[in-house]
This record gives sequence, structure tokens and C-alpha cells, in this order.
Amino acid sequence: MKVVLYRPSSEKINSTTPEQVGFDFEPTECFRLIRNLQYMYLTNKGKCEDGFVELCSTVLQGIVHDYKKYMEWMIQEEIISVNNHYIVGERCRSYRLNYPFDPELVDDRERFVQINVPAKSKLKKQPKPTGIRGLSFLKSSLSGLTIDERLAYDISEKIYHEDLIQPRKRMKKGKYGYYEVNVDPLRSLQARKDSIVSIAMKDFRIIRDDTSGRVHSNLTSFTSRMFHTVKYNGQDLVGYDIANSQPFLTSVLLRFIFSPMGEKRGFNIKSLPKTLHNYIHTYTKHSLQLPLITIMLEESLSEADFTGVSEFQLLCENGDLYKVLSPKLFDVTYTAQTQRKIKDFFFTLLFTKPTNNKNGIKQFREAYPMVHRAICEIKRQSSDEHFFPKLLQCMESYFILECVCKRLHKEHPKAPIFTKHDSVYTTEEYRLKLLQIMHEESELLFGVSPIFRPC
Repeated sequence: MKVVLYRPSSEKINSTTPEQVGFDFEPTECFRLIRNLQYMYLTNKGKCEDGFVELCSTVLQGIVHDYKKYMEWMIQEEIISVNNHYIVGERCRSYRLNYPFDPELVDDRERFVQINVPAKSKLKKQPKPTGIRGLSFLKSSLSGLTIDERLAYDISEKIYHEDLIQPRKRMKKGKYGYYEVNVDPLRSLQARKDSIVSIAMKDFRIIRDDTSGRVHSNLTSFTSRMFHTVKYNGQDLVGYDIANSQPFLTSVLLRFIFSPMGEKRGFNIKSLPKTLHNYIHTYTKHSLQLPLITIMLEESLSEADFTGVSEFQLLCENGDLYKVLSPKLFDVTYTAQTQRKIKDFFFTLLFTKPTNNKNGIKQFREAYPMVHRAICEIKRQSSDEHFFPKLLQCMESYFILECVCKRLHKEHPKAPIFTKHDSVYTTEEYRLKLLQIMHEESELLFGVSPIFRPC
């Protein structure tokens, strides 16, 4: 990756030491921030008032963690200027280089210098490849990605204007739990632009987190509406995801807890597969002691309780859960306009405290008492209030990464493989093989195969 910079500015950056500025200064980090500023200026040329480009703080932090120190230093040294006329929730701070940038100036070697900037994954301060633990083939697949920038930007702008008219909702973690807030249209726009820029400049990053084994890469938060703008060596990406993934994994967990419904009382607890149990223990630091539940309601359990469990499991496996529960819990038909409501309900049910009684949980408890009780009991087994969602995420990452991706790579080493948590992508050549592997591995691990939707 290259950056074109005014020669005195380049010399100033290269000659500066950490001792002079008072923090762990790396010239490459400066060049990365400047490169992003130049790229955003060129892609928004004509829209930048006085040459200033709006840059979201979240985006900048994704490029350089200590971006504030670098930006303040470059402002002080008059390498860049800042326009602080920002409006919280509406407009970000904007920046510009103090010397005009034009690609034609590359040949003006007296005044400008062209600098090669290594991709983030190659910087010496980045974690070693062991950070993705046995999944290096996912990293190598990224190098073949390209993006139709113009189309991606057009779609991103369309989403931005839709968000201004009808703000989207998301769940935010607060001091006393999760609550619903509006998505900031401008912040989302800047984040999408950063994703487009990173793929276009082949500035790929991939890491595996330490809480659930999930993989995060440039594609992880890339919106599905723009996904068709990304190609692998000119080929479209095709893939599958698990229908209602988190509820389905909850239903799988119930299979490990309750014996077949034909057995009265149903407390002949199964144990998790050993490999999955060890995987969960590695990431959550918990050793699941099944049986987890010695529910004090044992004497009052009825066949209807277990019928509710069976019904919930069947709806999850058939991919009909949201469609059936939406009118049952909220008295509305499940449509594209109402799907956010049912998805937020399951977020509340699975991710918040067992005492939470809001957002449709009361109605769910009445319809599926044993499902609700099992979820709450598992949550109570741990002092970690986030244990249950971590447990589900561990089950998801083990299935997707350790079972599906590794098997596909082993059987087809040349197949490109990309993941977005509960989704796996490849090219058309390997599409049917991917679907076959997902079904077979799910049967082996979970004892049941859900609906895998094309994505």
C-alpha cells in the first residue's frame, strides 16, 4: 500500500522518536492514518468542504488504536488540520492534509515522496498468526478479495439515507443491562466506508477472540446488502447460514440437557460431546457439570412441559421459529418490517439476566415454561452474567470453524473459505460440497441438522 506525502512532512515523521513525543510513536502508524485520509478524500472528491474529510473516531481507532495521540501530534506539527465543528450524532470531526494531494504529484520528486505502507497484518506490533489458532487458510483466502467500490459506495449512501428517514435499532450494553438505541446513521456510514477502503486497499485483518473462539475479519461486520460487491478472483461469493442461529443452538443445548421426551420426567441428562466440552472450557474457563438442572419443580412437571420443549426444538430446526412466535408473543405477523422486534426479543431472552421480565419474556415463559426455566438455570450456574451467550457462541464457533471450515479445507485445499460468525462462504464450485458438509457435521455434533439458508 502506498501513500504520497509532502517530503518535509515525511522526513519529520521518520525522524521523530518516542522520547520526543512522549508516547510509543511508530512512523508507520502515522502513514496509515494519512493513507486513509488521502483515500477518503479521493473517493469523496467534490463533497469535501475546503478539503476537509469527516473521519469517525471508531473507524480511526480500528486503524490505529492510539489514533488520538498521533492525530494531535500531526496537528501540532502542522502536517494535518482539524475542523472541530462536529455535532454529536450528526457530524464527525473532519481533517485535511495541509498540502494538497493529487496522484499526478507522485512524479514531483523534489516536493513529494511515495511511501510503501505495510498492511496492518504485517506490522511488527500485530499479534503473530497464532492469533487465529489453526485457521491460517482463512487468512490466505482474504488476499484474493476485490470490491466494486463505486457500487459499494452507492449502496452505502442509500442505506445512510434510509437510516435518516427510518432509524434502525440496536441493543446497547448499559450499567443495568441492555437497552435499545437508535443506530447513528453517520457513524454507520463511516464504518461502512472504512470496510470498503480496507478491502479495496487489501488491508486485511483477521483475529480469533479469546471469549468464544469466534473469528473477526474485514467481512465480519460487512453488511449483507453490500456483500455482492465483493468478489474472489472475479467470482461471486456464495454461502449458507444457520436459520435463527442462537435459538437453534439453545434448542440443541436442551437436547443435551433433557433425555428423549418419551422418558417420563426427562432428567436422564446427556453429556456434551467431549471435544465440544473441552472447547467451551478453553474459552469460557467453565467446566460444564451436567446435569446442570435439579429443578425444584420436578414434582410438578407435566407432559405438557416437555411438549413445549419439543415444539420449540422443532420450530428451531425447521427455521419457522420467528414466523410462529411473532404473532404469539407480539400479536403481529412476521414480516421484514417486524423482524427486528422478534430478533430483539431473543437477544433479551438469551443475553440478559434471568430475572429480566420485559420485551415479551413473560409471554414466552407462559408458552414454553421449561425452555425458559432451563435457560435461566444455566445462567444461574455461573457467576459470569454473560456465560450463556458465550456458551452459545462457543457452540457456534466450534461447529462453523472446527467442524465445517476445517473439513472443507482438508477435502478441498484450494477452496476459498470466508466466515461471518454463523455463515460460511465460498465460490460456486464448492457451494454444494459446503452445504453437504454443514448438514453432515451438524448431524454428527448436534444429532440434528437445521435449515441452512443461502446468503
